[in-house]
Amino acid sequence: FAHHLQNPIKNLGWLSLSLRQDLSKKWIVSAGFFYEPRFYIRDYNDSHTGIREHCDFTLYQPRFDLTWRPEWLFDLTGGFKFKSYRYNEFFTEYDGDLLEFGITGVYRPGNWRVSAGYTYGILENTGFDSELIPSGSFQNDTEFGQADYLEDNFLGSVRYTSKLFARTASLELRGEIANRTYTTSRDVATDPMHSERTDAVTSLEV
Repeated sequence: FAHHLQNPIKNLGWLSLSLRQDLSKKWIVSAGFFYEPRFYIRDYNDSHTGIREHCDFTLYQPRFDLTWRPEWLFDLTGGFKFKSYRYNEFFTEYDGDLLEFGITGVYRPGNWRVSAGYTYGILENTGFDSELIPSGSFQNDTEFGQADYLEDNFLGSVRYTSKLFARTASLELRGEIANRTYTTSRDVATDPMHSERTDAVTSLEV
């Protein structure tokens, strides 16, 4: 639970459950569930009423992973994650379900830990209603856009761990490249926010 003394509207809490079972010396299965009852974003103008309202969502996220570890130096994990975003009654058009499939390999030679992974994501904008806003009736508000997308995500990290002043210390470099392609069925005149749009995001952390 996170409590803000100056801005209580941003208070939030969450529940996280996980389960791990060693099937054998080489195979490990794990599952988890994450629940966030309310995450506040900001106040937006609701185009249906013309009134500014709080915009927040509830998140449900189950996951499942299977790990193969033939020896301590190396393991390979594959799994899937499902995220369900449910917005409050003023902004249900943003509701969406994200399904992610991924695989990650880890190698641990000596003091080093090297990992590389790939994730494929599919988001369906379940709150979008094509009947409510028919093609050709674009209005200047992203609430009426169709935000379905496909995403390729490449991740990598290198970490070195050693002793420093009799304490364990580590230095890690992490990088990520994500390519997201929006797949709206609406033309660019009707949905300029998403039609024919591709996002490329690169991040680097130390």
